[in-house]
Amino acid sequence: MKNKLISSPPFSITVIIILILLVVWYRNPEIFTNIKETYTATQNLTDRTDTLRVYSFPNYFTDEIITQFEERYNVEVVIDYYDSNEEMLARMQQGKKADVIVPTDYVVAFLAREGYLEPIDRSKLENYKFLDGRFQEMDYDYANQYSIPYFWGSVGIAYNQHYVMGLPLSWDTILNPEKIGHLRNRISILDDARMTLGISLISLGYSPNTKNEDEIALATQRLIDIIPYLRMINSENLEEDFRKDNIVIGMYWSGSSAKAANNIRNLRFILPSEGSIFFVDNLAIPINSTGKTLAFEFIDYLLDPKVAAQLTNKNFFANPVTHSRRYIDRLILKGPAYKNPFLSPNIHVIEDLGEATLLYLKYWDMFKDSAAVNMKHEIRIMRTEDRIQLQ
Repeated sequence: MKNKLISSPPFSITVIIILILLVVWYRNPEIFTNIKETYTATQNLTDRTDTLRVYSFPNYFTDEIITQFEERYNVEVVIDYYDSNEEMLARMQQGKKADVIVPTDYVVAFLAREGYLEPIDRSKLENYKFLDGRFQEMDYDYANQYSIPYFWGSVGIAYNQHYVMGLPLSWDTILNPEKIGHLRNRISILDDARMTLGISLISLGYSPNTKNEDEIALATQRLIDIIPYLRMINSENLEEDFRKDNIVIGMYWSGSSAKAANNIRNLRFILPSEGSIFFVDNLAIPINSTGKTLAFEFIDYLLDPKVAAQLTNKNFFANPVTHSRRYIDRLILKGPAYKNPFLSPNIHVIEDLGEATLLYLKYWDMFKDSAAVNMKHEIRIMRTEDRIQLQ
C-alpha cells in the first residue's frame, strides 16, 4: 500500500511542487515575505465601507464635490463639523469616530506623536504627484508621513475701507485701545487660542511659539484690554456680519477674506507689517477609522487638479495642488487667498509645543472668562478641562 501511494501521480506532483518551492526559496528567500505582505494588504482592503465619515472645519467641502464622489464610488459621505482645533482634539480624545479629519499643521504634529493617525501610504494616492513640492517638506510632517496638505493661508486683517480709512499696516489697528475707540463694538477676533494669542504675541515682538509664561500673560492682557471694543469672537462665517456692517474690521483667514471681498465691494485684506501666521490645514486618517480604504480614495480624489480647482473656485481657499492653477479663476489667484507666505520674512508657523500648549489654553480660558463677563452677547466657552490634555 505504501509503495502504491509513493508511486501514485498525486504524490509525485506534490513532491515536484515542494522541490520547486525549495529551489525558489533558496534563490530568493524574500519571496515568501512578499507573499505574506501581499496577503496582509489584501486583508486590509476588507475595511472598504459604503459610508465615509468626515470631521472638518466648516465650508471646506461643497455639495457638488461630495455628490460627485458619492456617485463615482457609490457611497455616502457624512460630514460633521467643528469650530476649532481644540474642539476637534477634545472629541477625538473622547472616542469620536471619523475616517477623515482636517487638522491644522501643529495639530498634525501632536496627533502623529500621540499615535492618533494612520500613516499615509502614498502608493494609494495616484494624484500625490500633483502636490506642490514645498508642501512635501513642511516641518510639522516632513514627507507627509501622516497627513496630506489640503488648504493653506494666513491670518490678516479684513476691513471695510468705507469705515476704516488711512489704515496703518499694523495689528495696533485692532489691538491698541488708544487707536480703536471709533470702532467700538464693530471689531472681531478669531476664536482660536493659538492663532489669536499668537497674533497678540507677534504684535508685542514675541514669538507665537514662546514658552515664556510672562510673555503669554502679557499677550493675554492685551486681548483683555480690548474686550470693551469687541463685537464678536468668531472664526467662521463673518461675511454676513461684514455685509451688514455689524463688524467693519477683524482678524480673519486669507481665504475667507478673499471670498467675502468678492461679494462685498469695500472689503479689503492686509498682512500687518509686524508679521503674521501661515497655516496649512491637512487631510488625515484617524487610526480608529473603520473605512481606511475609502478614506484614501477620498483624499486621492481631492488631490485631482480639477477637483482642487473646483473647490477653490467655490470657497476661495488656496490649495497646494500645483496643476490646479490652470483651472482657477485668475481673480482668485491674484487676490488675498494666494498672498505668497514663502516670500515674507515675517510669516510664522504655529508649532506643537507639547506640555507648554497648556499655558496657551490656560490663558485663553482666562481671556474667554473675562469676555463672557464683559461682553453684552453670549459667547461659547470651552475650558481647558474639556479639551484634550496636550502633554
